[in-house]
Amino acid sequence: MIELLWRALKLLARLGTSRVGPFALVEAKKIPASLRQQPLFLPPEKAIRASNTDVAFADKMDIYPGLGYVAMRDVLITSNRRITGVIEGDNFFVPQSVDSGPWKIRPGEPTVGGILRQDNFRLLVNVGEVSKRIPEGILVGTLSPHNWFHWTIDTLPSVYLTRYLPKEFDRFPLLIPEQAIIRSNWLEPLRLVHGNRDIVPLTDREYVKVAELVWMDSPTSPGPLPIVRKAAPHFRVHGSAMREYRGHILEQLGLPEIMKNPSRRIFLARKGGSNREYNQMELLEIAQEHGVEPVFLEEMTFRESVEIFTEAKLIIGPHGAGWANALYANRSSRALMWTWPESLKDNWFVNVAQISQIKMKTIFTDEGQENPYHLEPKKFRQELESLLEQS
Repeated sequence: MIELLWRALKLLARLGTSRVGPFALVEAKKIPASLRQQPLFLPPEKAIRASNTDVAFADKMDIYPGLGYVAMRDVLITSNRRITGVIEGDNFFVPQSVDSGPWKIRPGEPTVGGILRQDNFRLLVNVGEVSKRIPEGILVGTLSPHNWFHWTIDTLPSVYLTRYLPKEFDRFPLLIPEQAIIRSNWLEPLRLVHGNRDIVPLTDREYVKVAELVWMDSPTSPGPLPIVRKAAPHFRVHGSAMREYRGHILEQLGLPEIMKNPSRRIFLARKGGSNREYNQMELLEIAQEHGVEPVFLEEMTFRESVEIFTEAKLIIGPHGAGWANALYANRSSRALMWTWPESLKDNWFVNVAQISQIKMKTIFTDEGQENPYHLEPKKFRQELESLLEQS
C-alpha cells in the first residue's frame, strides 16, 4: 500500500500534484535564511561541539547560525517527538542550524509524525484530514517532550528567546507538546521563561494548520542528523544564548551564578523499579567510601535540583536526563559520566558541561554486554579515585 502510494505520488508530482487525499509527497530542506526576520536576536558564533573523548573536535568553519525567528502563513505542524519540522506546500522544513542533509527524518517503526517513507530528501507523509486550525502561535520545538533533558535544554531555551520578539507578537500563544504540559514538574521551569503567554497544546495524533506561525530558532541543534554521519560529534549549541538562558534561570530561582566554595559530592541515582536499572548499589557503595552522597532528582522541585548542582564539587552518574542540570554547576566542579560505546558521538552532556565550564570526563561501559548501563566496579573505582586526586 505505502509503496503504491509512493510511486503514484512521484508520478503525479511530475504533473504538478503532490497530494492524494491525506497523503503528501514533500521535500525536506533547511528553512531558507532569506525567510528569517531581521534583526537577529543574537549573531552567529563559533559553535560548541564538545567531544566525549580527549580528542577535541576543531573546525573553524563550524559556525552556529544567528538566532531569530521565521514568520510563516498557512503551514502544517504536529508534535513530532523525533524532530521539529514544518510543512509548507510541498516543503518539509527543518531548522537552519542542522548539519547538511539529507537527514534521517523517518527513523523506522513506529511511525512518528505521519512520515511513512523516505528516500533521501523526499518524504511520504500522512497529514490526515487537518480539521483543526489555529489562528496564530509560536513554535518552540517538539523534540522528546517526555524527556527532561530535551525539555529543559532543547525546548525551554527557545521559549526564553520569545522575550525578544517584536510587540506585534505579544498576543501569540506558545504551541507546546501536550506531553510536556500535563507534567506538573515540567511546568515549574516553563513558568520561569514563558513570559505569561497563553499555551496551546500540540498533540502527536494529528497535524494542525496554523494561519500565522512564528517559528523560533533554537540555541541547540538536536537534529535531525544526516543519513550519512560525519566524523564529528553529532550535536552543537550556541554558547552565548545558552549561557544567557542559564543566567536567567539562576536569577529567577534566586541562586548565585558562581558558588564560592562548592563542597558536595553527588551521585545521580535512580529509584528502584527504573526501566534502566544497572549495578547502581555496587557502584554507590564505592562512591560512598569517598564521601559521595546519592541524590534522587525526580523527588525534588526544580529549584532544589538546580541548587544541588550549584553546591556540587563532584558529580557522578550514568548517561541520563539528569545531566541537564549540569548547566547550573560551578566552573570549578568536576564530573564523571559513563555511557555505552555506541553513544561515542552523542555529545549531549559534554556540550552542557562546556557551557557551564565544568571539567567532565566520559567513560564507556564494555561492548556487547546485555545491560549498557552496567559499569565494572574496578573501572569505576579507578576513574573515581583518579578524578578525586585531580580535585
